[in-house]
Amino acid sequence: MLGYVNRPPEVQLEDSEREIGRLELAIKDTSSSQALSQARQLRVEALRKENGELNEKVVALRQVLQLFANIRNNNTSAPVRTSAPKGTPQIQNDSHCLRKL
Repeated sequence: MLGYVNRPPEVQLEDSEREIGRLELAIKDTSSSQALSQARQLRVEALRKENGELNEKVVALRQVLQLFANIRNNNTSAPVRTSAPKGTPQIQNDSHCLRKL
């Protein structure tokens, strides 16, 4: 109850019902907020995973660009391919791939 001593019981009942409604709404808002927070957290985790995958692709593409640049320039330090199954060449001397472009 809201603590109104001199109010008629009908008014106190209405006040109590309003208070119950307000509290139920607050509970729903809290549940909604928790659900939204959880959804945001899942989205952040998905974006972090995607970011890691994209970073790996960037590194791989930089390596390919460096390889082509070395080949184009007839660089003697270009990676040497060893015999490997068709379609999967192995690269030696890949230290140049660690440099930033």
